[in-house]
Amino acid sequence: MKYLVFTTIFLSFYLSGCKDRPEKIYKLNAEQQYFMKIALGSEFGGGNEVLKKWGNDINIFVNHDSQTELLMELDQILSELNALSSTITFNIVPTIEEANFVIFLTDANTYGAYETSTQPYLDGNWGMVWIYWNGANEIYKGSMYVDIVRNTDLNCMKHLLREELTQGLGLLNDSYDYEASIFYQGWTCTPSYAEIDKAIISMQLGTKTMAGMDYDDLFNLFAQESI
Repeated sequence: MKYLVFTTIFLSFYLSGCKDRPEKIYKLNAEQQYFMKIALGSEFGGGNEVLKKWGNDINIFVNHDSQTELLMELDQILSELNALSSTITFNIVPTIEEANFVIFLTDANTYGAYETSTQPYLDGNWGMVWIYWNGANEIYKGSMYVDIVRNTDLNCMKHLLREELTQGLGLLNDSYDYEASIFYQGWTCTPSYAEIDKAIISMQLGTKTMAGMDYDDLFNLFAQESI
């Protein structure tokens, strides 16, 4: 079971409704193919198939119950993300009022009281991300949580912290393609990025991909890069 729920507008599976897509995608390299699957798909159906990206820096407030090791892990994750990004920066802020993204390292009830729309999903989820975007498909705020009550394995908590935060960048799908990937559909506790994860995060946080791009826009972009 995976642990992702997001804003009320959901994305539909990226291959649906276009017969030539399976043939087209194999003209791209492995990293580009994986990006198309992760960035334009979703674990749940419905909605529009366009890229969602943050338009501003991500300022993070952490609501936690003395989770020293997870806070240290978060510092490491943010360092890695800042190194991979050429468009935005990731910052920790001291108050929730300064934040556009809130991380809860706590229990499901505490998170549900803050992000009330998640309440129907919390019983079966030990981690979750919820993001919001505007009409230009720019993400402007979000939140996530890692359940530290039901889940007591530190590596699994580190994995969920990394996975949910990374999917909160707009990379909303999971896949069975790469078992070492943070986006792997099956249950894992891998507390690090695979090399292919770093590649697609760089694409998501790069200057060439734009909020609102659809499948054909991205295919044309990647195909041009291959010439």
